[in-house]
Amino acid sequence: MFTAADWLDAKLNTFHTAEIGGRTFIGRLSMEGPYLKLLDVGSLYSGKGVSLGSGTFIDKDDNGDWGVFKSDCQKLRLSLNGFNDEEIARLAMEFGIRANHMTSSTFVGSEAWNSLKTWVRTYPHVAESYGRFDANVPHWLERASRENAREREAA
Repeated sequence: MFTAADWLDAKLNTFHTAEIGGRTFIGRLSMEGPYLKLLDVGSLYSGKGVSLGSGTFIDKDDNGDWGVFKSDCQKLRLSLNGFNDEEIARLAMEFGIRANHMTSSTFVGSEAWNSLKTWVRTYPHVAESYGRFDANVPHWLERASRENAREREAA
């Protein structure tokens, strides 16, 4: 059962939301670091997901449908069935995911990355608790904090 504490945890750890192709994607923190989730219809914070980082990519599956894969297992993690090339390109750019040689996006520098930096400024203690784990985006907290400091100095 999804409790109030679960809801608060999910809400607090969400740093980016994007509606693409009629589906809602969120960037949130997990023990694996920055993580992409596709929300299920009618459910606020459940759904399947995949860690963001250099090993995540978008390609076509064996049936010719788009999906998000993780290179360490070559396993389909998120089905993007019904997405067109424009929606795939937007998802790739929004979250910094490589897409079938259409983009060379990386998470750092994406819109989701910019949202994560803002989230780190807003919730530094929560960010520190997640920054202790070995993440698929190495040193994400240190880099976000360093970029935030540079932006403050430049202002």
